Amino acid sequence: MSHVDAVSRQAEPRQVLLVEDDELTRATTADMLRVCGCNVLEADRAEPALDLLRVNDVSVLMADVGLPGESGLVFAARVRQMRPHLPIILATGGDVRDDAPGGFGPIVLHKPYGIDALQAALSEALKR
Repeated sequence: MSHVDAVSRQAEPRQVLLVEDDELTRATTADMLRVCGCNVLEADRAEPALDLLRVNDVSVLMADVGLPGESGLVFAARVRQMRPHLPIILATGGDVRDDAPGGFGPIVLHKPYGIDALQAALSEALKR
């Protein structure tokens, strides 16, 4: 059974908050997450994402490192203060260090990624 099959067969869909400023990347990633059986909330910047996070039950946060105005790293740190145990996936074309204590640092997904890499990151996040 593939990773996609395993997540899509879950009894309850997971809700992912996807924060990506590039419209095409956001749409493509949201479609892949839906194929993986997830419900997806979308935002293009940090502030609208924080508003969505405050009022929705989110299982995983996925954010681009290169967000406009506030980097995905700063955004992830703010989210960590609000929800210390929320799994975070950071998408980047560069390097990101995972030095957070307790195994709750971000999972790094390198761009460009396909559905298999996305699913592997999502599966890792849901185990945390």
